[in-house]
Amino acid sequence: GGGIEQVPFLYFGLPSNAQQEAVVGTLEEKGCAVLVGPPGTGKSQTIANVICHYLATGRRVLVTSKGEPALEVLRQKLPAGVRELCVSLGSADASSFRRLEAAVENLADNVAAAQPSALASATARLRRQVASLSAELESMRHDEERWASPHFPRQASAGTRRLGSAGEAARAHEAAGGPGGGGGDGRE
Repeated sequence: GGGIEQVPFLYFGLPSNAQQEAVVGTLEEKGCAVLVGPPGTGKSQTIANVICHYLATGRRVLVTSKGEPALEVLRQKLPAGVRELCVSLGSADASSFRRLEAAVENLADNVAAAQPSALASATARLRRQVASLSAELESMRHDEERWASPHFPRQASAGTRRLGSAGEAARAHEAAGGPGGGGGDGRE
């Protein structure tokens, strides 16, 4: 309710922005996505987050690249715990073989040590915790929107865009000439 879009829970292991989060929706809708941009714009981080999300939702992931350095950069971006689940089939050198051997050993050890009932119990507990935190966050967003809407009516072009944080709203109010702002009498 309240015009706030409900986004499915994303199991990202790294910070993200709305554009990076939209990639998962594109993948769900179209089955593929192409990430284009100069270095440092978050492409590897986006791919790492998609890998985390897919693994957390029970999917298998295959990542290919023209060059092995790009795969190693991506592998290093993955959070600990996920990185160890990755099997790299890079060049036939000794370090690639050691990484492959370590990944297979790690997977075998984790499977052998796993107790399905304990994992199911922990999963259920964590899902309840996520649901509780999500409900609390939604309540806070609703309260924030209820507080802000009389003071910052949405523009017609904004449609159902979610309001920013209360801090953003206060800064916008001050910039427009509200209390504490430098906008004089609030008129242009």
